[in-house]
Amino acid sequence: MENVKKLSKTINEMQQKISEIRKESLHLRTEIEVLQQESRSVVPEKRNENIVSMVKKIGSIVGTIIHDDDIAASHRVARFNKGSDTSNNYPKNVIVKFFSVSKRNEFLSAVKLGRNRGLKASDLGFEQETRLFVNEHLSSYFKQLHRRAREFCKMSNYIYCWIKDSKIFIKKEDNSRAFHVSNEQVLSSLST
Repeated sequence: MENVKKLSKTINEMQQKISEIRKESLHLRTEIEVLQQESRSVVPEKRNENIVSMVKKIGSIVGTIIHDDDIAASHRVARFNKGSDTSNNYPKNVIVKFFSVSKRNEFLSAVKLGRNRGLKASDLGFEQETRLFVNEHLSSYFKQLHRRAREFCKMSNYIYCWIKDSKIFIKKEDNSRAFHVSNEQVLSSLST
């Protein structure tokens, strides 16, 4: 009987350790994804294009001045749609990393305020009249989490789901508290 008690105690201690390790693992995974997110507008592609010039042009259209030294890096990245080869028919996304978060936020805010005007590819000298969208580019983990958050909102009667500073937020109604969705457990805790 004494051995059974010791074994039971050992099992309980191990289950507690496993639970702690899972929490720590989730926390570390979230931190990794946040770091990846910090390191990341469909615009038609043109041979020998100058992405920095395009970003400066968008800035001038929406009323914020972008200088060459505001941009740390710019490139295109292929779209990835699981199980679909249609992503090859679309231009690659433009990724721009600003040196300062405040400049990035200024640019995104100006674009958001100018959305009712509607940016078009023709504004950047392209023949197409297609609408351009400028958003924070999410890592694959946060894209999936954002999708799940939107699904959660539909199923749970939450009205708002948005991204700000690469963070996902949801809110039930105008006067309710906003929740930062850093991982799926946040959604699970809100559904109970």
